[in-house]
Amino acid sequence: MLAGAALSMSVPVALCLLAAGCVAPVTGVVRLYDGLLNTSTLQEAESYCARRGEPFRLIPAQDAALAGQQGVLFRCD
Repeated sequence: MLAGAALSMSVPVALCLLAAGCVAPVTGVVRLYDGLLNTSTLQEAESYCARRGEPFRLIPAQDAALAGQQGVLFRCD
């Protein structure tokens, strides 16, 4: 009986944690296509390339084939 109570309490807790993870902001660098990268800040983009030992190059949004892309588009090359 005790195991059933623990299981019934763990399901709502697991669902809450899952829901919290879905609404948490996504941070970090995301690889889009053909070496194009995206992140939320210019500082994060520059830091990413510096850690790889490669020069940072900002890509203007109009030069990328991504309609409505948010954040900083860049390459490390």
